[in-house]
Amino acid sequence: MAFIYKLVNTRHRLFPKADALFSDIEQGKYAGVISTFEIAEFQSAVKTILSEAKQTQASQNDVEKEMSKLDEFLNEMGIMLYNADVVVDHSPLIVFYRAEQLISSAQPIKGSWDQKWHTIGGADAVHLTLAETVRADSFATFDQGFKGVKGTSVKMLILSEVYR
Repeated sequence: MAFIYKLVNTRHRLFPKADALFSDIEQGKYAGVISTFEIAEFQSAVKTILSEAKQTQASQNDVEKEMSKLDEFLNEMGIMLYNADVVVDHSPLIVFYRAEQLISSAQPIKGSWDQKWHTIGGADAVHLTLAETVRADSFATFDQGFKGVKGTSVKMLILSEVYR
């Protein structure tokens, strides 16, 4: 969701933290990567945010404008886009099995800001599996459920904690 807070929902309380992450990427502290699976989730979030803001169904034209902003941003920032279908094609049976392993070993974590219990879900585990497959060093997220992930070499960057 860092892309959403940076590009679409700029009034959200997490915008400064997303902005700080992208500043660090721009300065070379991190190399940014994204998958087409994340692009699909971005589009879904855009539709919801725009519809809620306008109190009506978001137009395809408005959604396409936001998708174009994301594409331009990725190009400007030099963020590498991985095609999730190609990544999955190289190890098709491993992705969902690995996602299941990650979910099974993850521990529920009590949130530091909302005091609710969090864990990773199916889409979260697929994102992390894709990150492992492309050998990402770190996984940036606002989702505190990732703090409970065990058994991965990918470092969890919980952005609400990294950027206080």
